[in-house]
Amino acid sequence: MTLQKDMIFKHKYIQREEIMEYIKPSKDEPAIENKLKDNYYYMSLGKYFSTKAPGGKFARVQFTHGISQVIAVMKYGKARIYINAYVEESGAVNTLVFDLREVFDKIVVNQENQNHGTDSDYEQWLYNVFKIAHFDKHNLCLFEDYQGGIIDDDEYFSAIGVCLIDYFDTTFNAFTPWASVVNKVLNALDTINGFEGKNKLNRLTKKDVDAAAISYPMIFWIVIALGFVAIIGGILLIALNSAWPAVVNWILGIIMILAGLFFGPMMIWTYKTDVKEYNTNSGDALKKAIKPSKHLFNTLG
Repeated sequence: MTLQKDMIFKHKYIQREEIMEYIKPSKDEPAIENKLKDNYYYMSLGKYFSTKAPGGKFARVQFTHGISQVIAVMKYGKARIYINAYVEESGAVNTLVFDLREVFDKIVVNQENQNHGTDSDYEQWLYNVFKIAHFDKHNLCLFEDYQGGIIDDDEYFSAIGVCLIDYFDTTFNAFTPWASVVNKVLNALDTINGFEGKNKLNRLTKKDVDAAAISYPMIFWIVIALGFVAIIGGILLIALNSAWPAVVNWILGIIMILAGLFFGPMMIWTYKTDVKEYNTNSGDALKKAIKPSKHLFNTLG
């Protein structure tokens, strides 16, 4: 397999204090991250690997104006798969680069440490995995000297990436093409390793991806609950409180009811709207789901 070294975008390797720990953000990083979260392409990726993926983790290497790099991690049997994701400033997930060295070491060779970086057997195995995954050549990127963003991992190794430009799979939501890519790689790993039926290690499902993509933080549901409490409190204040003048009861009661309606039923309506727009790929969800726009790496096609 001939692996190419020339690439349009040359990513920077950044050391971090601990494996998969967030680096200290620069002044612009919080603002950049918040902008990325507006896009379902990025948001769904982060939420799935943070909440649903087996042994999942999600961490940033760097957030910059232009291209940001994050690492998604998941367990595959006794090994871990590292996925270096390159994200455009709009939040569009552009390219996923797969680091499968642990899978080769711990499952294929069944040893903790191997010289996979220069081992032609690893390169051939990697090629076979992606041949089984059957990606179009216009989406494939090959790297001979790739280096990820994990501390103390200064090895340059062979890797294969998948560009998401013009990539679509009806098996998954249009906002989560990355899930199809990961699913194909996991299925290919199961096939090449002979894991079938109940022994399959691929646990990725559309149900989990969708559930993560449209999930809201606990504080959201707490605020809704408090909203309904405010509505009930306002009604009770107007109907039962005799300690204060009636006009005070009415003013405070109406304020509590209106606030409760905003933070209760209105937020539930907002949630239902978001779910509908996500499932139908319409409305504000579609406006915010900006697709990748430029090739960061040369592809085979």
